[in-house]
Amino acid sequence: MPQEGESDAGSRKVPGPKANVSTCVQKEIKKVQDKGTTWLARLLGRLDAGKKVDKNLQEDSVTTDATINRRNRTQGVCQPKRRTLTYRELLFTDLSDISRMIKKSNFCRMEVGEDTWQEYKEFMYANYRSKLNKVKRLIEIHPAAVRTSKMSDLWNNLTPLSEGVCKDITQKDFGKILLKLRMEESPGLNSLLEVEESHKPLKGVRVSGCLHLTGEVGCLIRTLNRLGATVRWASSNPFSAHDGICAALKAYHSDETTIFAWKGETVEEYWWCVYQSMCWPDADGPDLIVDDGCGAYSMIKYGVELERKHAKDGSLLDPKDFDEQNRDIQCLVSFLNTLVTKRGYFWEKLASKVIGLSEETTSGVTQFRKFWRAGGLLFPVMSTNDCVTKQKYDNIYGCRHSGIHGLFNGGDGFLIGGKTVVVIGYGNVGKGVAQGFRGQGAKVKITEIDPICALQAAMEGFDVVLMEDVVETADMFISCTGGIDTITVEHMKRMKNNAILGNIGQGDQEIQMAELHKVPGLEITNIKPGADYFKFPDTGKGVIILAYGRLYNLGCANGHPAFVMSASFTDQALCLLELWKNRNTDKYGKCINRLPKTLDETVARYHLKALNVKLTIPTQRQCEFLGIKPEGPFKEDEYHY
Repeated sequence: MPQEGESDAGSRKVPGPKANVSTCVQKEIKKVQDKGTTWLARLLGRLDAGKKVDKNLQEDSVTTDATINRRNRTQGVCQPKRRTLTYRELLFTDLSDISRMIKKSNFCRMEVGEDTWQEYKEFMYANYRSKLNKVKRLIEIHPAAVRTSKMSDLWNNLTPLSEGVCKDITQKDFGKILLKLRMEESPGLNSLLEVEESHKPLKGVRVSGCLHLTGEVGCLIRTLNRLGATVRWASSNPFSAHDGICAALKAYHSDETTIFAWKGETVEEYWWCVYQSMCWPDADGPDLIVDDGCGAYSMIKYGVELERKHAKDGSLLDPKDFDEQNRDIQCLVSFLNTLVTKRGYFWEKLASKVIGLSEETTSGVTQFRKFWRAGGLLFPVMSTNDCVTKQKYDNIYGCRHSGIHGLFNGGDGFLIGGKTVVVIGYGNVGKGVAQGFRGQGAKVKITEIDPICALQAAMEGFDVVLMEDVVETADMFISCTGGIDTITVEHMKRMKNNAILGNIGQGDQEIQMAELHKVPGLEITNIKPGADYFKFPDTGKGVIILAYGRLYNLGCANGHPAFVMSASFTDQALCLLELWKNRNTDKYGKCINRLPKTLDETVARYHLKALNVKLTIPTQRQCEFLGIKPEGPFKEDEYHY
């Protein structure tokens, strides 16, 4: 901590309190300084030791009406009019709140005069700024090892809220500008609105969403609003929300959209947000759902199963019946058990109201297929991921862009060119990631389990290797599989020092994060938001893991660019329109369905004009020979693009 009269940079002189300040004021200054120093030292010590920090520092608390009112406006949380806030809570506001803390002491501003007060504030800021920022970074980036909130903070508030929750409403104008720019870069969504907006085909429809709340998803939400829908939304990853976009949606579109998301959620907060997005204050549930990774559906499915189980014999879900290494599912089970005891039964009624769901991702569709084979689905599911204009564009070209962007941000200072990069998995995501790193001059090697994908990689000129062959020599490892345990703790121990690990597949199980934290004596050093160094005590070496093992292209960057996501989200909107228009027919059953090929091709057409692409129109004779129509579709459903 800088000494009195020094800034945290050590160069600019900062005046301390004037010598002529009264003795009582000097004592008060000393008391506040000592109190803050003691608390910060103790908190930093706990963080450095990797211990969990709960809101239990009430002896170091201060009550401020100004802070309470500011937090209520910022987060949209219904709180008591006056309550005690801990210093830890103050950390999540800006540094101006420190002055409020100081003013609430016995330090009399009027007694010392304005000039001395300003000097004192500057002195306090200089002393605390660097440590406050360090604490902020640690708490925001380490949800499992550091920032574990008490479940009762949110889990006692189970009433569906009519007002959304975001992190910082002051970012609303910044988010509004970003939302406008993203929408202008979304030709598919704009073209769809030109065709459908005047008809309001989703008028009165309630849509719940569980999908990364980025600027691009903000464009999808606004499109659904303009088509007539009312929306409740949560992010599908604790780190993927964009706080500016969340603030803009809450501030400017709250009549049509209620959001529950912020960047850096704990797992407990994440499931609470998903729950709030699914439950409606004025209805039994949503009409339509947008899902990512089967997260929202899993909550509903297990909720229905729990209610039937509890109604039968009063028993709850047993965490041992689920993957004990999956922290997300373990937390969900605990949350659902809490819900059934505190709120009763409602999931079955909610599920019966849902017309259908649209799933965004490969890993999500994989999970839906497992559920379907095991016992069927609760309602119709549309696989947006199986649309060609999603799978071959978002997955390939989106990852080609954001995979590099995330590495630039999370691993800045590390050159890619000339380095050896191992891409684990050569599906559509792996293909895009491999292209991106090869474009930066990296020596890319591929690992694969699928012989077809392995052959494709070889034909593209990539070396296809075993992980064991390159684990000790490669510089970067990017997991793209949608599976689990692709990078194990034993792999990490064998890697060279400062090897960089990123996951762009799904969840946080591709890299063995849960097992990693069980290593005795493991040292964790936060490098910057989105990058942490894990040092092994037995080897003295360590690895750098991006975004805490979750999707680094979202945790360290902004995800895929708007143009490519315009195709995916136009597919999403069309899937919802299809489900709603056919709600009274048997066209889409309780299984996994696909968007008709003609609509898939329509989405592609929407984007051609923006790229100045000129499409050749076949002659009638050519159409007769190929057995197609001039307007399409041009390929059979089984065609592999």
